[in-house]
Amino acid sequence: MIRLSFFPPSPLPNGWVGPTMEEMDIHPDLLAICRADRPSEPLCARLAQGTLPAPLPRLQGIPQPADKHPEGDVWNHTLQVADQAARLARREGLPPDETDLLVLTALVHDLGKITATTVGADGRVRSWRHEAPEVFLPLFAQLQETWPVSPAIAEKVATLVELHLPNARLQEEVPSSREVRRFLRRLDEAGVPFHLARWLVAADVSGRDRGEADPLAAWLPVIADLPGKAAARPACPITGRDLVALGVPPGPRFRELLALAADQAAQGWDHDRILTALRARMGPPPA
Repeated sequence: MIRLSFFPPSPLPNGWVGPTMEEMDIHPDLLAICRADRPSEPLCARLAQGTLPAPLPRLQGIPQPADKHPEGDVWNHTLQVADQAARLARREGLPPDETDLLVLTALVHDLGKITATTVGADGRVRSWRHEAPEVFLPLFAQLQETWPVSPAIAEKVATLVELHLPNARLQEEVPSSREVRRFLRRLDEAGVPFHLARWLVAADVSGRDRGEADPLAAWLPVIADLPGKAAARPACPITGRDLVALGVPPGPRFRELLALAADQAAQGWDHDRILTALRARMGPPPA
């Protein structure tokens, strides 16, 4: 793991209250992007002004397989994933520190494609192991020369990047408990909650001009059934009666919302907060 010295806080003007030490885990310029409603806007503005730190400008023009990425090159994909991550953070009501981590990771998740991408004689585009630490970390270290982050944040980002591509089969099928345990163990070692990995994968898949997706939602029942996990999870305050009162009929959607409520309860959300989030997710009732 590459570890960089954390940057010292700069002197503050008289009468001005600066960010807290928690907020200073991320460089202020980078923090402002992470907290933008649409991070793509300040990113594009900096690119146009010539103030976007290396190696981010190098994402422009890097090709991706057209059948998997109709949105175009890695730069366009990165902009869409960052915007999706910010949107998901707002929708899920994530606290600022988790929002910052999610959006930051979305911004850098494909840095490895800068050096890992090749185009074969047959025209096929490959980015083999672009998420691997030995590929990602040197590029992330280059970004931190201008926009440093604390070692703790850097470790969480590197872990999420390394795990943001669970085997394609695991995104389309319910994985085994052994596979899920291995995935969770890696997250636990870095102190990263599962829901951040879930929303990063969702942002990545949704940032491809193909609509919203949430591949890891199917993992929630498997996680709940893991030995020790079910007992550790707090009881979900949302019941089937709550969903019926919201007008949700029994069926796949019913089970999906109950699983989502259980995941939010595991994050410490109370009954009212979960119910508000479910209403927002469902949208206004039909006229």
